[in-house]
This record gives sequence, structure tokens and C-alpha cells, in this order.
Amino acid sequence: MNMKKISKYIALLLLAIIAVSCSDNDNWTIVTDIQPGVYVTGDATVYSNEAPASALRVLQLDGNSDGFPEILGMYTWLKASGSFDISIVTELNNSVKYGKGEETANEGAVKTYALQQDGPSFNVATDGIYYVVVNTALKEINILPVALGVIGAATPNGWNGETPLNAVTFDESSLTATWTGNLNISPGEYKFRYGGDWGYAIDYDTSTEAKLFTDMGVAGENMAPLTDGGFSDLKPGGKNITTEIGGEFQFTVKYEVRTRKFSATYKVIGEPILPPDIELPSRMHAIGSPFDWSWDNAKSLTPVHGFAGAEGSPGTLKSMYWMVQYFNAEDEIKFNFNKDWDGNEFGYPAISDEAIAFAEITDGGGNIKVGKAGWYIVTVTTTYNDDETGLVHSVDFYAPNIYLIGNTLGQWETVPEGLFTVPATADGEFVSPAFVAADALRIHIKLEGIDWWKTEFNIFNGKIEYRGNGGDQDAVTVAAGQKAYLKFSDGTGEIK
Repeated sequence: MNMKKISKYIALLLLAIIAVSCSDNDNWTIVTDIQPGVYVTGDATVYSNEAPASALRVLQLDGNSDGFPEILGMYTWLKASGSFDISIVTELNNSVKYGKGEETANEGAVKTYALQQDGPSFNVATDGIYYVVVNTALKEINILPVALGVIGAATPNGWNGETPLNAVTFDESSLTATWTGNLNISPGEYKFRYGGDWGYAIDYDTSTEAKLFTDMGVAGENMAPLTDGGFSDLKPGGKNITTEIGGEFQFTVKYEVRTRKFSATYKVIGEPILPPDIELPSRMHAIGSPFDWSWDNAKSLTPVHGFAGAEGSPGTLKSMYWMVQYFNAEDEIKFNFNKDWDGNEFGYPAISDEAIAFAEITDGGGNIKVGKAGWYIVTVTTTYNDDETGLVHSVDFYAPNIYLIGNTLGQWETVPEGLFTVPATADGEFVSPAFVAADALRIHIKLEGIDWWKTEFNIFNGKIEYRGNGGDQDAVTVAAGQKAYLKFSDGTGEIK
């Protein structure tokens, strides 16, 4: 064996020994064969060659938990002082390098380029964690900077925008990125988010978009709090995080490059703020002339998912319920969280000024008297004021906008193109647009500041069933060209 071959063999052996000794899982073992896949490598990264650790993986997408095999990605640390390339391996050891081609989109901090074989290497403007996503079918790369913040009802900005955490730092010895930050939190729900929006849409093919998660929540089916002093797993698109206490929270969010896992914790600085010992309504019912003024015929409203009061929801200081209802002119209604005339019923004093103008509402001796006939979405919100007011109810009337969303519409945004037609009569049917693809049906109403899936519902065995406070509903698969028909007067529905 000549000296050149001996030197090469020794170098490979040393690299393998070093990799095994400093790694904590098999993904960081140097391999001599390059398996088919998509890889990121370069001196801007922690990856020196194509190996399992540098391989991109199929992603869970918003609205598509299985993902598309052509769309792969990973969160990883990138340095501004270096550069990186994408390798696509279609067969064993046949690696083709791709660099920067034409810029195909420029959405603020997010960069999207065509992949060009042997093109110039990619680079980033600042050190940080980035979400690198490659579409192998379109030969396109998306590079999303991950500047985390905290968003939610419990945060200073509510659900309107994230409060930023400090700039990320990176420990090269443990390959761990860390975000920290202090902010005042109220009892309620929150998540971590970046990018200023709920997800980021990329092209799947020339006519279809895929949506990347840009929010981080608790892993698992049940909503759960973070832990004080111990780390809890987070995952993109996970459940809202809840806290029963308020105060100044010191957050720490970590991402381990080796394991590809996010985790987070908090510490309360100073004394925690405890919520008052108050129980919000666990149900809501409507009674009135449309229901023959009988509690036996009263209509139960649907809880907005995750709001207080409904069974299984966290103990925040706000509950919210909704219904779709037809009113004749001069109809009158009231509400109560008990099916009883127990003194807790409420009506006209709770109606909002906007609802009065929209539905031409007047005071019917304490009842809500509807002046303009037609279909409405009605919401009832209960909050708690820590003064002498106690529980405060607010009733709103909105246009009866029912939306189709998801792959059967061709996009995951609430848009006018997804609107159902509204019937003119009390026993008429709401009709969806024709489905553009065979896929899972998703239907919802849209309330300001609330995620669409918190007010979704579907058709099962000819009946309209609401998600309410339950988990994700079973998939209802439909065919392209079909439509959904909803009859709220009797709670039935069809797909045909």
C-alpha cells in the first residue's frame, strides 16, 4: 500500500474516532458511503460532509402532518463568516453539489433561491439558527431566520404579535442554541413564534403551496405548562402553552443541533401573581323566541377551543362561545350558562355597539331584540374584572361567514374565495365552493385574533359536528369537484 493511500486511510480513521468520541448518538458517526438524500454542508455549518447528521428530513407541514416527500428541511446553526452548499444524492455515493441560483422570492428576512448545480455557495448575513428547507422537485431552497419571540393572550401584545426574546447565542462545544428574555406574563395561553406570522407559505409545485410552521408549542395531544427549572419539549405547530399564574417570567428556549429538539423553561422573577378564585362559565345556552322560550329547546353554543370555562380548558380569565343562527325580524333572545331562570341570565345590556348597528338590535325589555332578519354568527364572551364588577358578558353579532380552508381550497389562508354561499331562508343550505383537490375537508368560522382551527367543524355521518374544546377531528376525505352543504337549522350536512 503506497503512502498516499495509507495517509488517506489514517485520516479517515482519525475522523471516525473523533466523531464517535464526541457524539452522543449514531447520527454523528462519520460514514464512508453517502446514502441517497439531501444534505447541507460547508464551513458556515457544523457539518463537514454528507452524513446522517447533515441530512434534511421530510417535514410536518401546517395542515399536512405527513408532509411531502419532495420538501425536506432542518433547523441548524449558520455562521455569517462561512458558506454552505446543498448536496442532492439520488443514488449511493453519487453526490451533486448545488449553490445559489436566481432569487425567486424575497419576503423580508426570508430568502428563496433556485438551486444551481455547481453555483456559488450560500451565505447568511448574521450568525443564527435558520430553517433550511429544500424542494427537490422545484430545485428550490428557502432560508428562514429564527428570531424567536413569545405571543399569546398571556403576553403584552396578546395574539397580535410576538414580544421578541434576546438574540440567540450558540455553544459550539454542546452544539446548543439558546434564546433568553424576560417579560410580564398574565395567566393564560402563549406560544413561541418567529417571522411575524402564523406559518410561511412556500411553493410545492407550480399550482400548490405548502405551509411551514413558524410557531413552537408543547409536544403531545394535551395542552400543558412549561416547567420551572426543568425543560419541556417543544415542537413546531405544537399546542398552546398555559400558565395559571402571572408575573415577570424569565424564559429560556434551547435548540440542540445534535438531537434536533427544541425545549423551554421559565423562572418567575419575584412574587408570582395568582389569579382570583373565580370559575368562568363551563357552558352557554341561548333561549328566546326562536326556541319557544323553553329551556328544553334552548340552543347550546360551541366553545372556542382553548378558552376558559369549557370542559377541559385551562383556567384563564376569559371564556368564549359561538353559534350560527337565523333570526326573524323582532325575534328576542337571552343567554345563561345554566338552563334555568336562576338570575344569571343576561341579554340586552351585554350587546355590543357594533352588534346593535349591524343587526339593528333594540332593547326588548332586557332581551336582545333583532331588527334585521337573516343568518348571523353570534358570540358570547365572558371576562372577569377584579373590581366590584365581577363577571362581564359581551354579545356580538357578525356576518354568517363560513369558510373552506386547506388543500381542498388550494391554500391555508382564510380568504373570500373560500366562503360558503348563504341561504336566504331559515331552512336553507350553506354551500361551499367546489373542491379543487381530493383531500381532507376543513371548515371553520373566523373570529378576529383566533386561529381558524379553534372554531372549525366538519360533517360526520350526515351531521355537523364541532371541534369545540376537543382534539383534532378525524379526517373527512372528499373528491375534487364536490361541494359541502350545511343546514344549520337542523344540524345536518352533506358532501356531494
